[in-house]
Parts: sequence; C-alpha cells; structure tokens
Amino acid sequence: MRSKMLRLVLSLTTLSVISLSANASVQESVPGEYVVKFKAHPAAMQLMSSKIQLGQSLHAFIKNRISSANIVVVQRASVETAESAISSLQENELVEYAEPNYIYHISKTPAQAGYINLWGLHNVGQTDKDGKVGVAGVDIDVEKAWDITTGSKQVLVAVIDTGIDYTHPDLVQNVWTNPGETGADSQGRDKSNNGVDDDQNGYVDDVHGFNFVNAAAPTNNPMDDHGHGSHCSGTIGGFGQNGTGIVGVNWNVKIVASKFLDANGGGTLEGAIMAIDYATKVGAKVMSNSWGGGGFSQALQDAVARATQSGAVFVAAAGNDGTNNDVSPAYPASFPVENIISVAAIDNQGNLASFSNMGARTVHLGAPGVNVYSSVKGGGYDTWSGTSMATPHVSGVAALLLAKEPNLTNAQVKQRLISTTRALPSLSGQTVSGGLINAYNALTNNTLESQTH
Repeated sequence: MRSKMLRLVLSLTTLSVISLSANASVQESVPGEYVVKFKAHPAAMQLMSSKIQLGQSLHAFIKNRISSANIVVVQRASVETAESAISSLQENELVEYAEPNYIYHISKTPAQAGYINLWGLHNVGQTDKDGKVGVAGVDIDVEKAWDITTGSKQVLVAVIDTGIDYTHPDLVQNVWTNPGETGADSQGRDKSNNGVDDDQNGYVDDVHGFNFVNAAAPTNNPMDDHGHGSHCSGTIGGFGQNGTGIVGVNWNVKIVASKFLDANGGGTLEGAIMAIDYATKVGAKVMSNSWGGGGFSQALQDAVARATQSGAVFVAAAGNDGTNNDVSPAYPASFPVENIISVAAIDNQGNLASFSNMGARTVHLGAPGVNVYSSVKGGGYDTWSGTSMATPHVSGVAALLLAKEPNLTNAQVKQRLISTTRALPSLSGQTVSGGLINAYNALTNNTLESQTH
C-alpha cells in the first residue's frame, strides 16, 4: 500500500481478517460478525431482553449486547458472504440496519526512537531526527497561550485509543481518577477494587477508565500495552511542572483512558462504539481519536453523534493514505456529524506531510504530525509520525480553550479553532481553514492570521 499508516491487524486466534486493498474498496472486518441496530420499538426492546429469542429471531449467535444503543453483535457462519448475511438480518422488521463488525487501526506511521525537541509546541528552527531543519514559528504558538492558562483539572479529555500508561511520570499527575470509585465504601473496603459499581455509572471499578478490547467482556484496566495512546496523551497533557521529560499542550488537565485498541493497535467496531459511549457517559468534553479504517458505519456514526449531542468535541485523525477525503472518505473523521474536527499533519517546515490525507471540504485544519516526541508505555519516550500525532495537538488546544472559557459549547470550540488558525500555503485548498492550529489565537479569538501568510 502507498499509505505509511501502521496497519496492525487485530489479533484473532481462530478467525482470519480481510486485508485492506490499496483503494480501501474492501474494508477490513471480523469474518462472520455483524453489528445489528434494532428500531426503537417495544417489541424490539422485549426481544433484546431474551438472548435465546434474540438469537432465534436473527438466526445467529448473540456475541454481545450494547443495550444503551439498541445494538447487538452477532456471529453467523463465516462461509456466508457479508452481503447475504446483512440482507438476511435486515429482513427482520425490527432491525433498523446491519453492517460488518469493522476493524480499526491506529493512525501512526513508524519512526525510530530518538530525542527531539517539541518543535510542534515551539519551533525555533531545530533539526528533527531526519535532519530536516525546521522553520522558526511553524508551531502551535502555545508558549504565549500559557501566559493566559496552562490548563485546568476541570476539563476532562478522553483518549480513545490503546489505553494510557497511567503510571508514566509525565502522565500520572494528569490521568483522571474517578472520585466515585476511590476511597473507602460503607463497609470500609477500597472502592477502587471492591467489585462494586460505586458511582452507579454502569462500569465497575473504573478508576482511570475502561478497556473494551474484548467488547463482550470489558475490564476496568485500560493500561496501554502498545504505546500509541500514551504518546497521544503526552501531547495533550504531559505534566508541565516536574522538570523532566516532556510537556503537553496542557500542564494541567484530566485524561480518561477509553481503550478499545489492543497491543497490536487494532480494534473492532463494537469496541469503538462502547469506548465512545463510555467517554460520553463519564462526561468527556473533548474526545481524541487517532485511529481509523473500515467502511462507512451507521452504528459508529450514531455513537459519534451521541457524543457530540452530549456536548463533546470529537477530534479525529484525517488518515495517513495521502488521499483526498472529499473523494474517498476516511472514518470516523469524515462522518457528517456536527462538531467533528478532522486533522491533517504538517512537518516542521510547514509542509503538508506526504502521508497525510487532506480535503478542502472535510478536513478542517492541520497540526504538527511529523517526528513528534512524546511519552510511551513503560515510562519511556519516542518520536513518532502520523495524523495520530497531529490529532492530540488539536485536542490539547480544545482543552486549553475550555480551561479559559468553560462555558463554550462544542460548536463554539470548533468554530474558534478553525477561524483562528494560522494560514499556511501548503494547507490552502487542502483543508477547510487552510491553516495550522494556533493556541494563542484560539485563546484570544484572533482571526487575523487566518487571512495572512
């Protein structure tokens, strides 16, 4: 494939997967598995309450039920074609739609380890690990923004990804700790591991987040076993007052881990839906999504819509195929849902990254995404590239803006970020704004630079 995207396939012990074609005409999904959405009808609700009757009605094995969304995940014979299975499932008059259980991947491009200054936050013309000399000022202009605010512990950002190393020295201070699942319960037991849903949010002992890799049996441990989610988290909120390591766009913030991508960087549609719904449930106002793949999914679009209807800004990687999302949509970034912000990647000279997707109508702005240095699992650091790395820069600025103006709606945050970008020639005609995210402009509502350069 011409894409530099790290195409890591979900590990399956007994099932094979369909590989992606160069033009993504065949989308990767779990063979024999389908996501089925039922209509909001009393008969459908009654049917969903009985796993046996549900399976008989759909002529399928019921793998999982996502009751909050009227969704079930079913398994049918893998030798049956997807078209035949979907047609059969949709013949049920109570079914609204059925679609493959798509597989999604992180949007990182591989890069070798090595120290690099955080040029995306403050570019003074330093040389990156590939020997490319940066152009001073091509950054998100966050140092001036920090004179206004360095973030707030009242802002909750969900990193929907491979999890977070919540013991990392640069992350531990800013990882969310659920107050309803900590301390002692009425019997004197530690609420963090007493096996009780103390805060009654539907998730037992979700201290730092939840893990939906095994969507049929999710767990309360969202520890990052890949590194990708921790890298994104460091850009959003690496702790800025410990004198070591890296600093994020926010020195102070709360980051919740909503994990659905596994140690290989792959995850399923059902896991993605549950991870987004969890982030919505706990009240995240910014959701950072550095992943993509699969075809159009109505179920995933509905989950994103629920998130934005709850007031969240949904920031998503545009993709690393080097293609035009106006012509060939990349999901979830291309869903026609209000308050999605789709992010392209630039290098330290202000050029659109060779791997980055673009789209004058569907990709909103650019952010640093080449040779970005940040935290990874195990307390380490690494330099990675991809629209995955660009996305958390935007998520971070959204959180910084909400720290200063907590009453802004998600629509106002999106409009502010787009209208206050710094214009870049490489992004003109390639993104909606034609510009690079700018933290200081966003906090001061300065739209002048979007008209210049």
